[in-house]
Amino acid sequence: MALEITEQVEIAFQDADKADQRLDEFLVRDRLMQILHDLGKFTPEQRRGNFALVAALEFQPRWIYGEPIWDMHWQPLGSATDKAGKDHYFPDVALVDSEILGQWSSRAQTTRHPLLRARYADLCWEIARFRKDLAVRPDVVMAQSAIDGYVDAVEGTLFVDHIYAWNYVERAIELAASIGDQARVQRAKATLFKFRASCESRDPRYAFWRFHEIAWSQARVLGLKDTDRAEIVQALETQLALRSSIQDPQNFDPHLATTAAEALKLWREFAGQKTEADRAAHKAGEAFEAAAAQATGLTAITWLSDQLARYRQLGDLEGVARMEREIRARSEEAQGEMKRISVPLDVKPEELEAWADRVAGQTLEEGLTGLARVGLVHRNSTEHVVLESSNSPILDHITITVTGPDGHTDATIGSVEKDLDGRVVHHGTQLLSNRGPWLNLAWARVREKHGADLDSILTWLSGSPCYPPERLAFVREGLAAWLAGDFVKTIHILIPQVEAGLRDFLSAIGGVVTKPNRYGGSQRISLGEVLENKTFAQVPEAIRFHLQVLYNDPRGLNARNKLAHGVLPFGVLGRGLANLVVHSIILIGTFRPQSVDRQAPTA
Repeated sequence: MALEITEQVEIAFQDADKADQRLDEFLVRDRLMQILHDLGKFTPEQRRGNFALVAALEFQPRWIYGEPIWDMHWQPLGSATDKAGKDHYFPDVALVDSEILGQWSSRAQTTRHPLLRARYADLCWEIARFRKDLAVRPDVVMAQSAIDGYVDAVEGTLFVDHIYAWNYVERAIELAASIGDQARVQRAKATLFKFRASCESRDPRYAFWRFHEIAWSQARVLGLKDTDRAEIVQALETQLALRSSIQDPQNFDPHLATTAAEALKLWREFAGQKTEADRAAHKAGEAFEAAAAQATGLTAITWLSDQLARYRQLGDLEGVARMEREIRARSEEAQGEMKRISVPLDVKPEELEAWADRVAGQTLEEGLTGLARVGLVHRNSTEHVVLESSNSPILDHITITVTGPDGHTDATIGSVEKDLDGRVVHHGTQLLSNRGPWLNLAWARVREKHGADLDSILTWLSGSPCYPPERLAFVREGLAAWLAGDFVKTIHILIPQVEAGLRDFLSAIGGVVTKPNRYGGSQRISLGEVLENKTFAQVPEAIRFHLQVLYNDPRGLNARNKLAHGVLPFGVLGRGLANLVVHSIILIGTFRPQSVDRQAPTA
């Protein structure tokens, strides 16, 4: 089928195609699309012609699109998935045929503006290489035309944004290297260095990092000389000095100072100048410390935590210690900036009563087993909630930082897509915090219905290999404290017994529970090692996940480790955590050696 360009669209295109003006390709596309919208209906030939002209302006370069759909430089503007699960792309490279490539080749030879010439030529070259099913061989003349167009546009300042200009130079270098055209490589290199100098003279706050990125990634292609590297290093040193001076608030930016220092590290270490690389890193670090001193608590701690990691990477223990002191000093201020968010839960009393009665069952054993079951936080259901609620484009991608009471970062959790496990553990923590009131209600009904007291609970627990007589003595003290409302004592006594009980159960089902120590003897493995033990995998996943979140994961409550290291906040040692710990005692009391899978509560 022939293609036909609508007259009004062609006129508008020719009006935009002027060789001496700055041009934004996408704005040209918008103008043409508005004309097409106003015109309305078209013949099949016109639709093909309009696609050939306008869709060429919709394809996005790889650096804008992100994760590529097609294995080439050009990517779609957007995509959608229909109900059947089929993906659709706009524009779709599958619609390009040899006739459209011919139209682009013609445009590349007749357009006046360097950027339009470069785009049509680049598309013609790249898509001919990608669409091997078409009877069109890639024409190296198109690649050459694209290179010349990109470089001409940068040299003639015919672009609308300097970031675009860096991208044009980079693409010119890539294309020249791909066809082995050394003359054009050297022309693009000269333009790269001249453009940097021009940007710096016009505004010292230019995007220096793009110059570094291009020069570093294309160093071998560009054939950099010592004089070239010296110019690059000097440009970065200038930026480091400019961005790290807090006395110059207009140019001070510790983030960009760090960017300059990290770039310098690559070039300095390449030249064998590690001392100079470390000096640059410390100078950027001083900028962050100065900025943190003037920032609010939460912001300061975030910056200082990042800087602590950098000093640790440098092996600067003095800097690490200084950051630790500063973080602790700002932690109280940071906590004062946080706000509690709560949501009311409206449940009818009769529904609560019915629920509690079902949990209590008909016997004390049913009641305690039911209590163990309802207190569990399950991985599968938690993951389902995380995925189902994953509908916020911003929140789902914001990194979550778990911070301890002393201001230090305990864990960093990535996006839902890249760190689903972290998100699930984090959400499991929130669910655990909601368990306390429900456990209170269920326990009250078990106690009321079956006359449960300290002795009857201990008698039931004694049937588990987790609770030999010597451990039951500790458990008795912990449970008695819980019943008396002494939650601090409850938590301190029972958490170690949970760990010891799980270790003994692992031994009972055939697992190894010791490891060599450095003194020629052996030591018991920790709770984390118990939970990760392959033999312990016989225990249902729901129970393992629950214990992980509650006791042993820095992305969760991490109660065991925080208690052991003396960093569990006193304010946490209340009824809520005590209920969760007592629930654990009852939960592992359901473990019986004859059949883990049958006796342990499951999801």
